[in-house]
Amino acid sequence: MQLAILGDGGLGREVEAAASAEGHGVRLFGRPPDGRHLPGLLRGADIVVEASRPEAVLSNVTVAADGGCRRVVIATTGWAAERPSVEALLRERGVAAVAASNFSLGMALFGRLVDAAVDLYGAVPAFDRVARERGVALGFAAHSSCRPLPGVSSAMRRDRYLKGCIEFNEAMFGVIEREKPELVILAAHWSEPGDRFLSSGEHAPPGVSIFSVGLERTLARIAKTGARACVVLDVPELKYPYPHALLTVRQRGIDESFLMLTREEAHAGQAAVERDVRALARRYPVDIVDPKDALCATGRCEIGDGRISFYRDDNHLTVAGAERVTPIIDGCFASLTE
Repeated sequence: MQLAILGDGGLGREVEAAASAEGHGVRLFGRPPDGRHLPGLLRGADIVVEASRPEAVLSNVTVAADGGCRRVVIATTGWAAERPSVEALLRERGVAAVAASNFSLGMALFGRLVDAAVDLYGAVPAFDRVARERGVALGFAAHSSCRPLPGVSSAMRRDRYLKGCIEFNEAMFGVIEREKPELVILAAHWSEPGDRFLSSGEHAPPGVSIFSVGLERTLARIAKTGARACVVLDVPELKYPYPHALLTVRQRGIDESFLMLTREEAHAGQAAVERDVRALARRYPVDIVDPKDALCATGRCEIGDGRISFYRDDNHLTVAGAERVTPIIDGCFASLTE
């Protein structure tokens, strides 16, 4: 993936280092002499990261759109006065953006929601919508295939992701400990069939899982800052590859309900992780929200509304799917208004 970073201060250089470590191509641009970047410099970038100054956000997003980039990450904070103009530009030019607000004002959203930066836009709107309705600031950070479980990896992800995940988790703890948000939301694809949790440096006591050891370490560090945590449980994981399975059943004239899980089936695949999360919530200041409460309210888990799919594969939601679980996500924010 090719990234163009606008802003060569501390934030821009940290993004550059993290992206380079993940093997992405990166171009870093400092402040231009005449105050405005040339759109041609950004051509070929898959994502433009705005990491400069609040007063430059609108200009830099405009330049990104002029340069043909349709995906922007706004890492700069303190630009709320420009937000209406920026949103209007995004809608007009068809640009998708993920924005990081000031962590100290409200909350941090910490975890791996999706697999790549281009996919973040699919999950963020539900969180952003609730945060805006409640009048709190929303910060977002994610790392591909990285759970917020320090010291714990898994059989499926260990070799490929372990080093980058350790660095990302430590960086996020640093942000949380420095900025002291009121709320930290932990959202991840916690478990998957056939996987098992591993740790080279941790040993779980009898009757305690390695997953629980890793999550407890996270919750303890969050609680020490005075923040409350909210754990978002997994979405129901479909039995068949999606949307290919949907195409197959339609071609063969099979009832699409064939692809649906019952709530009991969805819970069975996630039971061990959910048990550990709920046990820890009795010992730490933690709220839990379960997407199954929205998607499986009737006893069968929805995969769409007949027109729009709620899933983009077997365990990631589309924008429509994220909006479908918005009422459940709202539960994470309740502690901010109590």
